[in-house]
Amino acid sequence: MTPSARRRLPLGPAGLLAAAVLLGAATFTAGLLMYPPVRVWQAFLVNFLFWTGLGFAGVVLSAVLRMTDSRWGFAVRRLGECSAAFLPVALLLYLGVVAGHGSLAPDVHHLAHAKQVWLAPVFLLVRDGAALLLLTLLAFAYLYFSLRPDVGAAREA
Repeated sequence: MTPSARRRLPLGPAGLLAAAVLLGAATFTAGLLMYPPVRVWQAFLVNFLFWTGLGFAGVVLSAVLRMTDSRWGFAVRRLGECSAAFLPVALLLYLGVVAGHGSLAPDVHHLAHAKQVWLAPVFLLVRDGAALLLLTLLAFAYLYFSLRPDVGAAREA
């Protein structure tokens, strides 16, 4: 079996994943057409924050288990590292947060002047996007150094 053939998903799971993505996009679009857009964007933001937080939490759990040198938590550590696979998707979904920012914070103009500067939509979105990108890069740097010894041992075997 060639190396590229081993990396491909079987047609069944790949088809299910594609169908789930299309169903989610269709449901989101239908929600925007049938319901108040504010509610749909709020649901998008809540889901984005939940799943992104879960992706980062797995990496943090892995780092804690590695720092404490826990030998019992090897499988748990690997499971936490697997949750980082969502982080590149979270970067793409952040574009949805950028697209829906008008519906997510409509009352930002009624704040005091000092808060208006800090919560200005462009400044807020750029700051949050940069933080998300930085945290994702740090998570993948950790994963690189965490998995490197095991990949070397697997190549030797």
